[in-house]
Amino acid sequence: ALMIMGDIMFLQRDVEGAVANYKTLLLSNPNHYEALSRYIQILRKVRRLTEAQASLTQAEDNHPRSVSPAGLFYSKGLHHRYSNRLVEATKYFNYARRDNEWGEKAIVNLIEIYLNLDSLNMRGGSDGAHVIGKSCVIESLLQELTTISTNSRVPKVLDGYYLLVKERDNIDLSKKCFAEIIQKDKERSEEH
Repeated sequence: ALMIMGDIMFLQRDVEGAVANYKTLLLSNPNHYEALSRYIQILRKVRRLTEAQASLTQAEDNHPRSVSPAGLFYSKGLHHRYSNRLVEATKYFNYARRDNEWGEKAIVNLIEIYLNLDSLNMRGGSDGAHVIGKSCVIESLLQELTTISTNSRVPKVLDGYYLLVKERDNIDLSKKCFAEIIQKDKERSEEH
């Protein structure tokens, strides 16, 4: 209930109330990883990400050994990503990506990190082998995401974006990919 209230408060622009609700929830249950990941996202949006470190430390200290740490790894990956520590973020997202609950979210974040134009450097970088290596990683992650995704649109959108980032020649292919997604969405909405 505190999570839902926190989300509602945030949507109503009551940032302090939302942060307080998540803080209260995480103090009583530091290993509620869904709440922890949302808390990190809210703190990022209000530019108070440094406040998340205490909750991450508490979650790590109270982590039960009988439970998979994938939720903790995912949350740490988010924190590192939003703090612009991409090497650490990819490490933690890779730890979480094999998990049934957290894997899809972790892979999406990995793809988004690799698609970042600055980190990918596909538009005229001097190290062609480095670019090709990152391309292979993205393609592998996209293939992995396609096999596990519960939402068929997510891999297609990321694939279309990848085509845009990879080469200007792929703009037509990317437009075709996005047009197919839009057409399928229209067909689904007409069915309902």
